[in-house]
Amino acid sequence: MTAGTAARQLALARSEPERRGSDRLERVRALLRPEFLAEVWDIEGEVFAPPREHPLLGLRKCAVVDCEAGVRTPNTDLCKLCIEKYKVSGLTMDQFTAIPANKISKGEQFCRVPGCPRPSHLRARLCHSHYSAWRNSGLSPEEFAASPSVKPLPSFGECRALSCSRSACRAGGLCYPHVARWQAAVKQDPGTDFQRWLRIVDPVNADQFVVFKGLAGQVQLELPLGLQLRNDAGIRTLVTALRPVVAILRRTEAATIADLDESLIKQTRHDASVLARHLIGAVQRAITTPAEEQRKDIWDLRVLGLGGWLRFTAITQGWLGEAAKAWAAEEIPRHPGTAGCRDGQGHRRVHRRPVGQPATHPR
Repeated sequence: MTAGTAARQLALARSEPERRGSDRLERVRALLRPEFLAEVWDIEGEVFAPPREHPLLGLRKCAVVDCEAGVRTPNTDLCKLCIEKYKVSGLTMDQFTAIPANKISKGEQFCRVPGCPRPSHLRARLCHSHYSAWRNSGLSPEEFAASPSVKPLPSFGECRALSCSRSACRAGGLCYPHVARWQAAVKQDPGTDFQRWLRIVDPVNADQFVVFKGLAGQVQLELPLGLQLRNDAGIRTLVTALRPVVAILRRTEAATIADLDESLIKQTRHDASVLARHLIGAVQRAITTPAEEQRKDIWDLRVLGLGGWLRFTAITQGWLGEAAKAWAAEEIPRHPGTAGCRDGQGHRRVHRRPVGQPATHPR
């Protein structure tokens, strides 16, 4: 390829119309494998729910018989809270794990009155209305629920929080956890906009999965693609690190994962910040063509089959920048083992790696 041919090809690539959001979405859809989604995605609940035994995406269950919390560290079979209890228990591991933890369940439970669709958060397992009637009945909760005079009550419908799939517990249209969260939000800021709060409030997550409901449709596809790419590369992903990323995307109403405000994640936890950067980069590289990359002033060479970055930002003359890009487009195919490239002023930006060695990605 001559310099003139390379320049013409680069000019042609740069003259192509920018891809629209719908085209980006179609590329993401084309890359997602149905078998991967079938393994980790609950389409009805819009939930990322990998099997607990998944080697790279799962979160192991605590060994205590009734504890549903996840185990995050490799050298133990207990969750963080159960580890502390075990240390002071004086029991063997087998003895300790056989005793119920009696933790408060994060799962949703319903009124024990047959046919009553209203949720309950009470020990008697009655909805608020039936609980009020039961208190003066002199009956046990079981006897009260079985009484012919006790009838099921109509549902209040689904919780109005956009991310939530639980049942509302009262006429206001919120489930028990979101009633408490709304009260806390108003206490902190009396001017909180209820309608916006409904759109951005976090769901009630169980430990082993992440709710994507309430995220923009494109984000709901880009996140699984990024996770699929990490899984294909053999990289471990903890749902506990993914959850803060999803929370920020929801809170900021991001249209794509590229819109994620990383500064908000850095305020919470480092592993989530690292995961966010990797997801954004992996998805962007997967759906970007070499021609599109070469229209930019900073090239991600992984899109071109190499590693590192090639920067043209130091070149202030437009014509010279275009000539440098044309030269680079011609030279790169001649150096398949070179990840070390320079910017427009000759400063080295990345390093060499042996031919055939894959580029490394941040975890």
